[in-house]
Amino acid sequence: MFDSKRRQFENLYRRQNRRLHQLAMSLTGFDENDARDVTQEVFIRAFQAFDRYRDEGTEWAWLRSICVNFVRERYRRSRFFRENVQPEIFYTDTLRNRAANPHEAMENIQLTGRIISAMKELPVEFREVLVMRHIYGLSTAETGETLDIPEGTVRSRLKRAREMLVKHCLREEKLP
Repeated sequence: MFDSKRRQFENLYRRQNRRLHQLAMSLTGFDENDARDVTQEVFIRAFQAFDRYRDEGTEWAWLRSICVNFVRERYRRSRFFRENVQPEIFYTDTLRNRAANPHEAMENIQLTGRIISAMKELPVEFREVLVMRHIYGLSTAETGETLDIPEGTVRSRLKRAREMLVKHCLREEKLP
């Protein structure tokens, strides 16, 4: 019986490890070490609760909730979101491939760097809704369910977060 559960969990790990790590990267301010720690801790917690997990069709929602709750808990304890982390360029290959020429590719990469820098400065509650809605493509309802907040709060936080991002990116664009 234990071997069967272990194999099921190993399969879940294989299916969701990369996706969970990407979520952890987004929520931790794009810090690779923190993201690895969060990913590992989420899988430890998931393994500990795996006997109570029943619906395989919702495994991503289940892991996503564990991850968000763990990051929130960690943030409250250590304030690690406020640390000065160097921005890393992510999705660089995708941006390069979409560009019509090298100049456009460089502009895309620079814009991505400004967005990442701005996201790291956002209060955690605004970063969470941006990550869930725009990076993971969840609906407003799914975002609210994942973060355990009303849909109206999701919409208002998204609006404020977008305004803060634009303001930050415009400010950085004007710097020499």
